[in-house]
Amino acid sequence: MTNTQLDASATLRAYKYQPKLERRHALLKSGLQVAPIFLKKNSRIEALMFVYFLAQLVCALIERQLRMAMRKRGLPHIQIPPEDRPSATPTTEQVIRVFSSRARHLLFSRDGQMVQIFTDPLSPIQEQILSLISISPQVYA
Repeated sequence: MTNTQLDASATLRAYKYQPKLERRHALLKSGLQVAPIFLKKNSRIEALMFVYFLAQLVCALIERQLRMAMRKRGLPHIQIPPEDRPSATPTTEQVIRVFSSRARHLLFSRDGQMVQIFTDPLSPIQEQILSLISISPQVYA
């Protein structure tokens, strides 16, 4: 099929964008990593797939926000641990991995009252990512 509505430049841009769409589609078709559950009704399967679709949408929006903010601030890349390789197109998976080491501990007295909250300080890359996606570091305090 030939698209006669696009000029050569727009056709090339659309062609180069296709792998990004294919990657999203592949993620949607991949195996779900959830705890084993029995979905006995089609409506439950549909609901689970809808939730999975929403999760993919949120991932895409996080990446979009991050990349747009990087462009706006003139950042060609950010250093993503653990490899500390520069990434011009950080993925949501990489962002989640950066925050996976976060820990929060609650200290309770014998009578069940919370005495103190202990949290790890944010690393510089965590602060940078939160700043880029417009989330206050106080969320993690």
